[in-house]
Amino acid sequence: MNRQTVATMMAQYKTVFTSGEGRVEWEEGVHSYAPSVVLRGRCAQAGTPTPDSPQEILHNNGVFFSQGRNLFNLYGAAALANLSATQLYPISFVEDAVQINQSMYYHGRVYFAGVDMFLIAGSYRLSATCYAPSSALSKTLYYGVEGVSNTLALSAYDTWVPIKRGITVSQSGWYRLHIQLAGGKDKNTDMGLLVKEIQLERGTVYHTYEPYHNGGAAIAPDLYAVPGTDYVDEWDTQTGRGVQRCGVIAAYNGEPISTPYISTTGELSTGATVVYGLPVSKAFQTQPEKLILPAGYGQIYQVAGDVADAPLSVGRVTHT
Repeated sequence: MNRQTVATMMAQYKTVFTSGEGRVEWEEGVHSYAPSVVLRGRCAQAGTPTPDSPQEILHNNGVFFSQGRNLFNLYGAAALANLSATQLYPISFVEDAVQINQSMYYHGRVYFAGVDMFLIAGSYRLSATCYAPSSALSKTLYYGVEGVSNTLALSAYDTWVPIKRGITVSQSGWYRLHIQLAGGKDKNTDMGLLVKEIQLERGTVYHTYEPYHNGGAAIAPDLYAVPGTDYVDEWDTQTGRGVQRCGVIAAYNGEPISTPYISTTGELSTGATVVYGLPVSKAFQTQPEKLILPAGYGQIYQVAGDVADAPLSVGRVTHT
């Protein structure tokens, strides 16, 4: 094997690192996997700590999701709920489309049950393809993300029609996609709506439909950091290996500390909780919680935890 062949092979397995706070994303790669997803410690306090006004020390114990471009899992839907009633309606799939074939009240709203999505504050694009025959008396389709937007008027149609809308999420949290179909005023009218290629993606650009990818979730162990220093705990989801660089004293009682620290009281006072730099770091091992990356575009982001925007770094081996 000559040097040029070796160089070509090495390029095909290039490791690319992407870092961020609370979220990372990447575009490139025909297929990629992550030998390393490192979650790092972060500590924060709500205010300035003093002995008279102690401030709790929050740390990274977050939950992180791995997903592809499309955040909506159509095949995770189990039922549709009518806003006008407590009844759940079963859904069925016709080839690659979901069928809403039910009787419901005029302007009754239906939800995809069991597919709540965690959305980080920002801009999103929602797209789908719908077929609602005029013979079913469908007049108007309203759809969006509940609590964010819920109106988009369309005429009845007898062909597959793409629908798109931009959505702005002002506050990170869990949301549910809904579809509201206005038909005849007779609550026994069969709507007969077909919907396929539903895609909710972060950003301001519409992309070609991609199936939902669930790459799993990882829960960070307790990871601490002394702000402004290199004393930062780390843990790799893929291997379970970690490095502890911070110590924690739940109730300080005169222990000698010669490294940087943070305290619930702002000082080394009796009874304070103290996070401090360990003079010698310690390795630790847990059970891995591997995150699976999709082909092409991917993202890993934080959905829970006591401290927001915890730092993480993803090392991807990309097959070109």
